[in-house]
Amino acid sequence: MEYYKKIMDHSYISMSDLKTMMECADLVQVMMTYHNLEVQMQNPTRSGMIEALRNSVIYAKEDIRKVYDEAAKQQEGSYHAMVTSTMEFAVMEEEDLLSFLPVYKQGLANHCIAEIGEALFFKCARCAWLCDHAESSKGSLAS
Repeated sequence: MEYYKKIMDHSYISMSDLKTMMECADLVQVMMTYHNLEVQMQNPTRSGMIEALRNSVIYAKEDIRKVYDEAAKQQEGSYHAMVTSTMEFAVMEEEDLLSFLPVYKQGLANHCIAEIGEALFFKCARCAWLCDHAESSKGSLAS
């Protein structure tokens, strides 16, 4: 519910959009996972990448698989095997974890777009970014 409050505080999403979002039960968690993947792409940590990738598999395994298969075709087999067991992430090298982030992010995006449409997905993604940066700014101003 805190996520919805932050969204409304930014007045970026309309009430009808908010209603649509609330009807999709896992949307908040999926959007938070999507945002966490973005954060890890910019400032990766081993534990953060593992958590974001694991959560991605929970919410959008099939959508990730489709993106992954397409990327593997374009790379002509140079991709690692798709990770479907969340346990496997813990034993992977950081370099390999990092290489999975964009594919899993796109799979999550495709999952959300199928659920709520492209326009609302991009509004939600932008709002998550704004909320995160607003929190960061508060912290830096307080110190």
